Amino acid sequence: MGTLLQLGCSASKDRWTKARPAVYRASGVVTQAGDPLEGAMVVYLSPDGKHSAHGRTDNQGKFVLTTFNDHDGAVEGVHKVTITKTEYIEKRTSYDTPGEPSVARIPKQLLPAKLSNPETSGLTAEVMPNGPNFTELELADE
Repeated sequence: MGTLLQLGCSASKDRWTKARPAVYRASGVVTQAGDPLEGAMVVYLSPDGKHSAHGRTDNQGKFVLTTFNDHDGAVEGVHKVTITKTEYIEKRTSYDTPGEPSVARIPKQLLPAKLSNPETSGLTAEVMPNGPNFTELELADE
């Protein structure tokens, strides 16, 4: 007699997914000198230091956080927040080959360095199970 083997089930979760903490929808807006800040990376560092969330601002300065899956939110608690915005400048290198110029992309930080460090940014946000979990982050014009 044959053996019936059932592989995979989309409704089941593996042990890694089951062990995840609950996350709650969280979003916000970043402004600098009253204007929306586009293209900035916002990171919420979780209270336990293990489950950080991130989101990139759109042209209106708005972001939606992701921890495990796109736009799923952040874990509960008070988070330290960092904000960075990087521009890449292309610079030719000395490693050109005939017909193919060699170019390096050099990062340039567009915001004060203190904002990229959770200990110096001075920014926090609270995420709660019953929301609204919308944070307005206003950056000083430095």
